[in-house]
Order: sequence, then C-alpha cells, then structure tokens
Amino acid sequence: MSLSVLLLMNGKDSAAIEALLKSKIPGYDVSFYVSEGLANGFSNDESQFSSVNKKTKTVDYSLYDLCVVRGTDIANRLKRLNVSAIRWDKMEDLSVKFDVFLQLHRHLKKYPLDLQDWRLTEVLHNSQDCIIYKGVDANANLVAIKRFKFQASQLSEKSVREYLKGISLQCGVRSNGLIDFYEGGISNNAFYLVMEYLPLGNLRRFLDARDKVLPLRHALEWFEEIANALAAVHQAGLIHRDLKIDNIMLREDGSLALTDYGVSKNILLSADFLTEDEFHGSPYYVSPEIIIGDPCSGSSDIYSLGIIFYELLAGARPYNGNNSHDLMMAHIKKPIPSLSNELMLFQPLLEKMMAKSPNDRFVDMTELLRSFKQARDLIFQSNNTKSTPPHFLPIS
Repeated sequence: MSLSVLLLMNGKDSAAIEALLKSKIPGYDVSFYVSEGLANGFSNDESQFSSVNKKTKTVDYSLYDLCVVRGTDIANRLKRLNVSAIRWDKMEDLSVKFDVFLQLHRHLKKYPLDLQDWRLTEVLHNSQDCIIYKGVDANANLVAIKRFKFQASQLSEKSVREYLKGISLQCGVRSNGLIDFYEGGISNNAFYLVMEYLPLGNLRRFLDARDKVLPLRHALEWFEEIANALAAVHQAGLIHRDLKIDNIMLREDGSLALTDYGVSKNILLSADFLTEDEFHGSPYYVSPEIIIGDPCSGSSDIYSLGIIFYELLAGARPYNGNNSHDLMMAHIKKPIPSLSNELMLFQPLLEKMMAKSPNDRFVDMTELLRSFKQARDLIFQSNNTKSTPPHFLPIS
C-alpha cells in the first residue's frame, strides 16, 4: 500500500518531516514533492487551484493522499477542494495530527464512505459492528457519522426498505434529551447515519473521573432528563435495546443526550451480524427476560433505566461478577439492592423499575415519571435538599 504526501513549505523543514512520517508508517511507500514557495503560485481562481504550474511543473492535488502545509489559507482552500490537508506550527503538533490522519486513512481503506456533503476528518469510535467518523461540511459544521461494517447487499430488498423507513422515523424524533439524527442511507454498499457531534464524550467518562457520588439534586435532574428521553423514544414506537450510561452523551451546557437508539440493532440481526445471544447489550444493564431468551420490549428498557437510577444515586452498579455469566445470573437471582437510609423514599420506585418480571414493572414511561416526580418532591420537602444545579457543575 502506498501513501503519497505532498509537502508545501520551505525545504529546511522537509528532511525532519520526512523522517517523522517514515517513522510512523514503516512498510509504506511514501513519495514527496517538496516545493519552496510553491504556495505563492496558487491561482486566486479556486477552479484552477487543483492544477498549478510553477516552473513548468504541474501539481495535481488529487493524486496525493495528504498535503502538509504551514499556511491557514492554503489548508482551507485545499479542504474546500476535498483534498486532505494538515496545517501545522510545531513538529509535535504535526506528529499528533498525522497519527489522526493515518488512523482515518487505514480505516477508510477497509470501510470506505463517500458522502457528497461531508468530508471525513477523524475516527471517533471503532467497534465490532460499526465505525464512527467525524465529518465536516463546507460551512464548518461538525457531525458524527456512523457507518455499519456489514454490507447492505447481505440484506433482502424488504429489509433494506424497512431500514430506510426506520432511518426516516429516527431522524424525525426530536427531544431535548436525544441526540439529533440528521440523515442516513446507503453509500459504498454500507448503511450510515449522520448525527449530532458531541465532543465531551459520554456520561461514563464523566462519572469515572469523579471520586465521589453526585449531589442528589444533580443526580435526580439527570435521571429525569434520561427518563424523558427514553419516553420520547417509546412514544415514537421505538425500543432502545441497549440503554446504559455509556450511551448517554454530554452536551457542553451540562445537559444529556441519549444515543444509539432506533433501528440499528434490528438491522444488525437482519444481516446476521449479531445473533440473538449476542443481542442483550451490556451485561451490567441487561434485563432478566432477555438473558433467558425472551424478546426485548419497552419494559426491558425500564429495567435498564432502573440500573442507571441506582448508579446515579449510589455511585456504583447494583450487580457485579467475576465474568459475564456471573453478572447476568446476578440479574436473575440476586435481590434488588437497597438504597441508603436517606434515599429510602426512592426504594419502591427502584424496585418497580428493577422487578425481575416485566409484568411487575411500570406499565410505561408516563407512569414511571409520575411516580418519580412524587418521590422526588417528597424527599426534597423532607430533606430541604439543596445543591448546585447540574448545568453549573464542571463537566470537563
């Protein structure tokens, strides 16, 4: 595999950069075109920018995988032409940026995705079933783009139609607590989804960085946001199927956005990319009925929400085990854990969410939210609870 790099800078930097790049890509064939002052020959007419003649040399930028430049204007003009470009000031900056580019380049070779309106700039996440790229459009709007790894041609025409219909439904669901989905479809024989980009990461990262339990009012407000978001998913006729702390993202204002809901899991099953016994999601949040092979339902989501409720209040998961099997058996056999004495008003709510049988749980999210608000108001009245509102707590 070859990787061609065009250096647009003064020659004095080229030797150091060439050594850096070759150290990072052993086994690659790297070609360089070092040009001193070539940038001064760029045409102001951007339509002519992709082929510049300087001292009888014509540079066709489309032939290069990457251009390395010093000037901001040059880098921006190259990017508008959909040419991958790195602008740098210090060698350490270039090293980091080149690592990002190399990771993207390698994944795109294996999992290509060509979208007219979006230029892919970074790999945000890589898992067994999908890869998530960071994308940017001509107006510098940033998005996350989820590209599934199985081929769309593996599915029947009926499954493809159902998936595209599901994408349309998912993109139409709007709630403050849900990540926004903008568009989706098929490209490069793969399904993709374009969604809101949230650079702060997920709630798991935030909680793991803390050395103490959340303030009560903070935990309760966040739980209510998550519950309202799940209610919006259910009202749209969807089931989340993999509700967990890791699938809850942080916005810069401190509010939450639920993600990974909708049609994704159904299509993975249809493509035989997942089997039923792999489909239970995280063993920390899976409901007893899914473990024994019953179908997932809205009640299964409510059970997972109960796990999240306990985790937000207690600062730890309710069940643990030496392995996945032990952990899943705990969901089936172990009693529902008790909250601390000062939170006992929430114990009935927790027990109804985490009931072993779906028939003993809340009928729907409307009933659950009503019971939650009653218990919350009672505990605030009895404790006169005061703490910093969550949107003012530091989230970085």
